Amino acid sequence: MTRALSTPSRAALARVHVLAKQAGLDDEAYRDFLERETGKRSARNLSDGELRLVCEKLGRPSGVRPAAVYPAAAGPYAGKLRALWISAWHLGVVRDRSDAAMIAFVKRQTRVEHTRFLIEAQSANKAIEGLKAWLARAAGVDWGDETTNPRRAVVEAQVRRLEELGDVKPGYWQGASFLEDYVCKVTGKSRGLAHLDAADWDRAIAALGGRLRRALAKAATRGG
Repeated sequence: MTRALSTPSRAALARVHVLAKQAGLDDEAYRDFLERETGKRSARNLSDGELRLVCEKLGRPSGVRPAAVYPAAAGPYAGKLRALWISAWHLGVVRDRSDAAMIAFVKRQTRVEHTRFLIEAQSANKAIEGLKAWLARAAGVDWGDETTNPRRAVVEAQVRRLEELGDVKPGYWQGASFLEDYVCKVTGKSRGLAHLDAADWDRAIAALGGRLRRALAKAATRGG
């Protein structure tokens, strides 16, 4: 439950928003900053002390960097790595969807400083397969073989996680009815998963990602 804010807290909350705007943070970068500093993604959930600390950090010239200055992924393998990283976010496996977080993961996997320097297939494959293996373990993604649609594999894993969280009736989606109905509703396409293109699947992944993050947040609130 959101706490009632006192007058001083309301003033501090307003100041947080003003300072975040002055720092050049978009909504996602702002919430990522809050989470790094306090473990919470909404300023309304902060205590008075946390609000003061956040205001102090935002008010420092070097206290926070706007999202625009985070290193952007580049290089021949950046697109595939970014797609997998965003899938990890939509599966509830990572909390930071930024290129900076993805680049840090790649660095740990390959010891290559930035994706723009990742030009050897062997090193790139280590990072790509490392991400895929992580998503298989953490979110149950079944990548199948070369004939499997990887986007559909992500969607099916999302729905299984929603089922585990009680957001989808157990077994309901397995006949493809839920999957087909939901994906077609999100994309505005007529029935028939075989006719969906990559952009359609990406829209479905994003929609289910939002639903999954809300379900995970509710589960965390319940202590589940």
